Amino acid sequence: GGNMNGGIAVLAAGFEQDDGNRGVLAEARRQHTSGRATADNDVISFHNPLTLTCSPTAGNSKTGGFLQPRFGRRLWPISPSGHRAFSMDMLLVFLLAAGLSGGFVNGLAGFGTALFSLGWLLQVMPPQQAVAIALVCSLVTGVPGVWQVRHSIDRRRLALFILPAFAGIPIGTVLLGLIDTRLLSLLVGGMLLLYGGYFAFRRTLPAIEGNWTLVEAGIGFVGGVLGAMAGLSSALPSMWLALRPWPKAVQRGIMQPFGMVILLVATVLLALEGVFTPQVLYNLALVLPASMFGAVIGLMLFRRMPDALYPRVLIGLMLISGGTLLARTLLAGGA
Repeated sequence: GGNMNGGIAVLAAGFEQDDGNRGVLAEARRQHTSGRATADNDVISFHNPLTLTCSPTAGNSKTGGFLQPRFGRRLWPISPSGHRAFSMDMLLVFLLAAGLSGGFVNGLAGFGTALFSLGWLLQVMPPQQAVAIALVCSLVTGVPGVWQVRHSIDRRRLALFILPAFAGIPIGTVLLGLIDTRLLSLLVGGMLLLYGGYFAFRRTLPAIEGNWTLVEAGIGFVGGVLGAMAGLSSALPSMWLALRPWPKAVQRGIMQPFGMVILLVATVLLALEGVFTPQVLYNLALVLPASMFGAVIGLMLFRRMPDALYPRVLIGLMLISGGTLLARTLLAGGA
């Protein structure tokens, strides 16, 4: 979920333009000229009870805008709009909630980490950092799920999805600069919502049987394109596999490894862009244990789940994911 090539924002703690703040900024400038300030990438931190940081506006290629001063009592991440400040306690609550929700869904269904965790992470950090953390959590918590179904993985079937996806990834990367990814997220979110809403309330689900080689190769290709453009690689495969009359382990044995391969490529691209800064690694160290704990609980429920219930769980999660994606995209557009 989310755009894995979104612009890097910065850490801030809030600032209102009024006469009372001018003295604070003057003191910050005085400390800066006296050599007591330190700088780390987009963050300027002064050694006093107040912290001067930066926030983006329009026109800067790295951060999405020119840097404007902000100040607060603590240096913690905020949402890209820069309107809210969080204490360490609240930051920890959001990070733990992101880890538990994303990890639980990934352990239960084999996909959905980013869609469920980004709603929390985007409240307290810039989009690219949030996506980087969600990707790593998805990869790490996905390993036990793949191990659980390792004996049910059909390598030929899996290759039918993955190999075309590799061809789709570079195309998606090129299209990223040509297509409005917000519009793409709205379209995919609407598609998930309609699909989930239609099938979630049906007494019986259709069963797509037979050999659909070209269709499944095409789904893998489009999954690679969507993964590179907006981190939505699992959207189409999960919709298709939910209607295949296969045991839950066979369905998951295709969907989760497929998603992990695309996410691994995305993670490597972000690492090459230098997104994994010390601040991101620090936040990741807080999120990851909670995500692993949630994944263990979700995987325990998956083991006890009847085969017939698993497609219903996938469809229900698609319904929730579509609504979540639509809401997040619309709210981000109005911020």
